[in-house]
Amino acid sequence: MAQTPKYCKNHPDIVAEHICHQCFQPICFNCLINFLDHKFCSIKCIFLFSAKEIGKAIYALFRFLFFILLWPFSKINKVNKHILFELILLCGLIIGSFFIFQMKNEMHMLKQLQENKIKESLVDTTFSPKTFVTSPQKSGMVHSNTITIEGQCNGKEIIALYVDTTLIEAFLPKKNNFTFENITLNRGKNKLKVKTISPNGDFHTIQTLSFNYAPPSYVYLSNPFSRGSRNIKQIALTFDGGSTNNISQEILDILENKNVKATFFLTGQFIKNYKNTVKRIVKNGHEVGNHTWSHPHLTTYADNFKHNTKDDITEEIIFKQLVKTNHLFQIVTGEKMSPYWRAPYGEHNNEILYWAAKTGYKHIGWTHGNGWEETMDTFDWVADTTSEIYKTADEIIEKILTYDKKPNKTLNGIIILMHMGSERNKDYPHQKLPELIDGLRDKGLELVTISELLESIRE
Repeated sequence: MAQTPKYCKNHPDIVAEHICHQCFQPICFNCLINFLDHKFCSIKCIFLFSAKEIGKAIYALFRFLFFILLWPFSKINKVNKHILFELILLCGLIIGSFFIFQMKNEMHMLKQLQENKIKESLVDTTFSPKTFVTSPQKSGMVHSNTITIEGQCNGKEIIALYVDTTLIEAFLPKKNNFTFENITLNRGKNKLKVKTISPNGDFHTIQTLSFNYAPPSYVYLSNPFSRGSRNIKQIALTFDGGSTNNISQEILDILENKNVKATFFLTGQFIKNYKNTVKRIVKNGHEVGNHTWSHPHLTTYADNFKHNTKDDITEEIIFKQLVKTNHLFQIVTGEKMSPYWRAPYGEHNNEILYWAAKTGYKHIGWTHGNGWEETMDTFDWVADTTSEIYKTADEIIEKILTYDKKPNKTLNGIIILMHMGSERNKDYPHQKLPELIDGLRDKGLELVTISELLESIRE
């Protein structure tokens, strides 16, 4: 039987992955603070743990000193022993107070040093027009606790990043661009400022960004996503990796040559059997979501065309299918999966979506419509040429590239479904990917990941 999930003490809507070393409460990745090879939930717990360990060390030290100093006087009377013990204890208190005083002074000096790393001038003058932030260009609400900031510069100024008045990083770019990677955001409001420092020491704010960070709620996570904004010229390529892997290297070669980042949904069995492929997907900068461990049927659709939860599918099963897959992915790649999942065969219902949401996952489908012409499932998985739903590679590419020629239709925001394996022995749809990518770009569309597509609809 699968283990019942535990939820974070601070964020009850997120599954806990760790236990605080001090208070022993479950915590999620947002609360995790690593200190001396232990995991803590807060600075308070770190302080209590440190105080306890220092107390143990001081007690052991003075106990040792007490017996060393007392041994030569073992013949003296009991009263003198008590007096000697009190003197030693008094000395220990004086020494301990001195160390605490010194530690307090050092912490104050470190704080002052942090505040004075770069002294900001009182007047903020106009910055060079050659220096600006390219991404992100606007503030907003985010559901990830990290953000990456990119921009262009003239290469002669130091670029500095402040988060809530605290200097995070400053450096002199080697080229005419700069990047602050994986900047951690605090829960709630975050005010970020990107500044330049000229050779004569003048400060110039080039952009101010405000972000509200909060872990996604159950309501948000349990709402399935199958299309981005129809007003933004973006489109997402997604690939499912289930049990076969015979065309994955060709797909990755094409994406790399075309400089396209896609989103892959992988099963635990795929990760287990094709570790090198998974490592390459991550190395190439693609996004990876969860496709369950064993690709089971979750509803009765295959039996009665209804999406009723199967009798053998429970919340614990969903939890195990998703968490086990993510755990193996972390072992293989050293990274966590993105918080997205895709149900096998597209089978899900509100109950299953809610169970997955409690595990921290949002369902990502593909864009649906009326019939083959409007559905972005490429049917590349159909190998039987006599089947009514078999489509040639040319038909698949033509269907996508002519989608926007239909009345009131646009390619903006659509999600395309393809697969990492094929049972075909010829006419492979993935070999038409270069033609598809070029055709989409000719229409002014940007190929993005699911995370980027989601950003287009967030407030």
